[in-house]
Parts: sequence; C-alpha cells; structure tokens
Amino acid sequence: MPEFNKTNIDFKRNFIRGAARLVVADMTTPFAIRLSDVIRTTTAGNANEVQTATITGTPAGGSFKLSFKGYTTGNIAYNAAANTVQAALEALSSIGTTGVTVTGSAGGPYAITFQNQLGQQAVPLIVPDSTGFTGGTSPLLTVARTTPGVGLYDAQAAYTDLGATKGGITIARNNSEETFSVDQIQADIMSMPTAWEMSVSASVAQADIDMLGYLWEGGAISLDITTGERTLPLGTPTSYRQKRLVVLFQRQSVDGGTTPGAIRAYAFRITQKTPQESSIVHNREGDQATIPFTWKAIADQTVQDPYARFGSIIDQV
Repeated sequence: MPEFNKTNIDFKRNFIRGAARLVVADMTTPFAIRLSDVIRTTTAGNANEVQTATITGTPAGGSFKLSFKGYTTGNIAYNAAANTVQAALEALSSIGTTGVTVTGSAGGPYAITFQNQLGQQAVPLIVPDSTGFTGGTSPLLTVARTTPGVGLYDAQAAYTDLGATKGGITIARNNSEETFSVDQIQADIMSMPTAWEMSVSASVAQADIDMLGYLWEGGAISLDITTGERTLPLGTPTSYRQKRLVVLFQRQSVDGGTTPGAIRAYAFRITQKTPQESSIVHNREGDQATIPFTWKAIADQTVQDPYARFGSIIDQV
C-alpha cells in the first residue's frame, strides 16, 4: 500500500496557538517521549522558506502565471525581471506587500524568499502555469522548494501536520468490564476491566487530493506533467495504514502573549482508521469539504508496561 508522502504535500506545518493540531508520522519514526521529538520548541535554526522558479525549453515569447493559496497572478512575461515577478506575487492577497523578495536574472531562475508575515514558517508550494509560453522546445516553468521554511512550533521533519480542522478534536477513552457477585451480598463484590479502547475524532478541513489519499486509503497519486492533472486511485485495500499520531494543544498565554502558553501533547503509539463512513460534502454555501474522520488507537504489544501501551500525555509546565 502506498505510504502517505509528506514531501508532496503543501500542508502548513506551523502550530497555531490556542487550537489543537493533528500531526502524524510513519511507524519507522521512534515514539515521541518528549515534546521536542514532535515539534520545534526553540527558535534556534529558524529559516525563511526559499522556492526557486525555473524556466526550461527556451520559450521565445508568451507569459506565465503563479498561484499561491488559491490566488493567481496576472500574466507575467516569459523574460520578466525579478522585481516584476516580485510585484506580481506581492499583489496577491495571500502574500501581500513585503511578503516575498525575488532575485535572479530576467527570465529566471527566480529565487523567491518568503519573509515578514510569511517568514520562518513552512508555506505551500507556489503553483506555476506555463501554458502561455510560445516558441522554444516544450517550454515549462517549474517551482521547487530549495530551502524549507522553519519556525517555532513547526512539526519536526518526521512529522506532517494534517492541516486545519473544523469543530474541534475529540479524544475518547472507554472500557468494558466483568463483574463478580455472590448470592449472599446484594451488590457486586468486584469488577475487572476486560478491554480498553481509545480514539481520536476530528473533521479535517483541508480536503485536497493528498489528504484524501491518506484518509481514504488511496493509491499512489500520479501526475501528468503535460496537463498538470493529478490522479488518485481509490479501491479496496486489504490493510490499513498505521501511523504515529499526536494531538497538540496550546493553552493561552498567562501574561497576555509575552510568554507563549504551555503545550500538551497526546502521543499515540499506533493508530489506524476506523471502519466508519467518512463523507465529503461540497455545499453550495457554508462549510466546504470538511471530512469527518476517526483514528483508532492500537495497543503496542511490544510495550511491557500495560499502562503505556496506547501512548502518553506530555505536558509542559
């Protein structure tokens, strides 16, 4: 079964203060024993993201467009100067003035550095449209992430943030038990747990094709570079993907924001989807494409301590 490939995903990985977040990692990732195993807890090594736009095929004319978070520039000349590309990007509502700097020769490659309001954080990859090029030999514009953005509370490299949720995140714990009684006493004299279960439920609000592939146990996503179309196969897999899952929650600052609020992590050793309906609804208005989903916690039989087989809670003090 194809793995959830976070390198192809444009989820914003920054931890949002005051709201719970979901992050996942492959089972090859060691189980988190401290908060810094999951997210960055210091500002050391922070970096602004740099993406490089490169034109190949030597177009002789025409134009290209760039999109970021659903907003698209107007036509940009195939041989535009770097400051022209920067102005086009800064005109987008999703970037804004001073949000990026662009350097490079006319016609590229263009080094696009995110800064200020978009600095020191992971950002989605700019989406290029080079269908307006003319001449040359199969001219194409590509964008690659050359320096990943890194900031405080970003997920560590092994973890991927599942993006925004709608309606909160619910962690449930329940158990069944067996009771013992004798005729001479009109009450149970003992009860013992026979099974424990835990689950995490949320409605995921970022319903792009990568997220659907993960939540719905999809196959490997293919890309047609001639049309820009990506295809996700859906079928009948015979097993579930298993992941490390961590729910993060940051409490409000106690001094009005000078000191960040303490963070709590609910770390689960093994999780997988539950056999329930998970629907995506495209509404005419209101909420759009939120996906209800529940992860089931699986007991890790390799853990000797029965009190620790599901996972643990890590709390900053």
